[in-house]
Amino acid sequence: MTILVTLLLMLLLLLLKGFFSGSEIALVSSDKIKLRHQARMGNKGAQAVLKLFQTPDILLGTTLVGTNIATVALTTLGTLLLVDLFGNDADLYALLIYSPLFLIFGEIVPKSVYQQHATLIAPYLIRILALFTKLFFPLIFIFSRIARFIAHLTGSVKADSSLFISREQIRSIVELAEMGSNLDVFDRYRIKRAIRFSDTTVGQVMTPVADMVALDKDSSLENAVRLCKSLSFNDIPIYDGNISNIVGVLSLSPWDIMELDLKNDKLSDIISPALFVTENQYLEELFLLFDKQDCRTAIAVDEFGTCIGMIDKQDLYEEVVGDLEETPEDQSRRRYRKRMMCQKLSEGSMLIDAKVPISEVNEILGTKINGQDYFSLGGLMLAHLHHLPAVGESFEDYGYRFTIDAMSERAIKTVRVDKLS
Repeated sequence: MTILVTLLLMLLLLLLKGFFSGSEIALVSSDKIKLRHQARMGNKGAQAVLKLFQTPDILLGTTLVGTNIATVALTTLGTLLLVDLFGNDADLYALLIYSPLFLIFGEIVPKSVYQQHATLIAPYLIRILALFTKLFFPLIFIFSRIARFIAHLTGSVKADSSLFISREQIRSIVELAEMGSNLDVFDRYRIKRAIRFSDTTVGQVMTPVADMVALDKDSSLENAVRLCKSLSFNDIPIYDGNISNIVGVLSLSPWDIMELDLKNDKLSDIISPALFVTENQYLEELFLLFDKQDCRTAIAVDEFGTCIGMIDKQDLYEEVVGDLEETPEDQSRRRYRKRMMCQKLSEGSMLIDAKVPISEVNEILGTKINGQDYFSLGGLMLAHLHHLPAVGESFEDYGYRFTIDAMSERAIKTVRVDKLS
């Protein structure tokens, strides 16, 4: 066998080794959701990939057998070539030349390239792999049966697959996806919010009482209708004496207003009983309560029964998907709910609204602040400073410096956050 023929055979075997190594990582890294969509659209390659996933031992057996056959043949030919050229020193040259060459071009480069285009090339790779599966089937069958027998002896019997996946498993999957490019920023953000939903409490999401728009029960019906129209028929809390004593909720539709007698009807006759919840109640439970009580607004109260805020169904939806797109009419309807803000000032510095929940702060900063002790960034500031602070006061913790940026007469408005070097 001439040197040229040997080199050509080695090149072919190196390409095969790279193909099997890359195919394994491509199939494992491919986006299963996109493949299912392609399969439903009639893509035969995607259908074949999903079918092969049902027998992972066959899939891995094909790639492993192919990789090992190519490696053994490649090493044998390469060693024989060097023996002809260098005689007794062939072992040393084989180690110095082939080890980095086979590792880089047979493993690292193919796996890197295939992983970056995994979902795109998987339907095409599967057709070639199917051919090798038939070719290697006797070996694959024997090895897979031996592996299953050993697994059975060691007690590693495959359990019935569960139809459900835990939040912790989903969270782990998202964290792993962040290392790659299979999940964009918006999907990551939305999934994390959905996972966090059942662990989030009313106090973390509610509109605080200071930002609520409410109406005295002795107000005229004309004023109530006017306010209701200005808020695009959003529910309005009704109080007796002061806003901390909510007695009901006004819910009017345009059809209800058409049927009202503004001169003779009284506001107290058309208000609905309020649904009262605690600040520590979970949103998951509240969502079920809304459906059970057939209402869309709840009033949050403290241990003394005093109103401390309100929350509605749209707040729950936005907790999962983020702020919903609003028309100009919706903006007036939601004007009582001040939008939470995070503005980047420079690298490592940002301005954050004091009303932003601690869960959001942790997501923005990558911190692990305990959200059970204080619901918002403003609450965190008050807990650390132990008094109503002035602009410019600050503290350092969690790897950041938190500085009061703006204050109202009795509340923190915005906080500047700077990363400590």
